[in-house]
Amino acid sequence: MDKLRGLAGRDPEQILRLAREANARDPDGPDAPERAWMVVKSLVDLQRFSEAKDEAQAMVNRYPGTSWAQDIQRHLLSNPL
Repeated sequence: MDKLRGLAGRDPEQILRLAREANARDPDGPDAPERAWMVVKSLVDLQRFSEAKDEAQAMVNRYPGTSWAQDIQRHLLSNPL
């Protein structure tokens, strides 16, 4: 997580790859919602908006009630790109 957080705002391709790999290994771990948020954010940063919306909906469904899912709901799904 430290590596992912350290890449914030600098390398969305690498964040996307690393976050997806980590969530594949540990989809229910305590950091999974934050990593899912990073996936969505990276897709937006890469202007892959359709993918971002799909990932955002899946994230909100998988991690309901988390602050990460609420942020995505508020910023992406309530106000679509």
